[in-house]
Amino acid sequence: MLKFLKCVQLYSSSPKKQIVTFDREVVADEETDLNLSFKTDISEDDKKKPTKAKLTFGVTAQSQAEEGEKPAFNALIEVEYFFKIKDLETYSSLSDDEQLDLCSSLVFLDFRRRMMTLFEGIGLEGVKLPLSLQKLQEAEEY
Repeated sequence: MLKFLKCVQLYSSSPKKQIVTFDREVVADEETDLNLSFKTDISEDDKKKPTKAKLTFGVTAQSQAEEGEKPAFNALIEVEYFFKIKDLETYSSLSDDEQLDLCSSLVFLDFRRRMMTLFEGIGLEGVKLPLSLQKLQEAEEY
């Protein structure tokens, strides 16, 4: 297990997008339901002999509105995380999904902090998210 964790090393992160739109007249309260949609994508600099990988981690969040009403807010966050591939043999032995899971798990706490900061900034201080990506994937409703 440890050899898999050591096969990549995070060396940089960069916010790609952060867009928030909200209607001041429609106030989201603590009972507001959120729809979260996550997007992840990983790519390497060279498919045959990669030395670097880039993970794009994004979430779209929208407050759930009653029928005929506008949602209180919409938000989009995308962050790019850059990894150095330290052990190509171990990294290449992983499937594409396993590579994505490995890199996503390594940066989830940073991404979670960015989401929580955004939610707090628009007045949703009661939002709770798990501390691990696996728990979030397992949870239907958190």
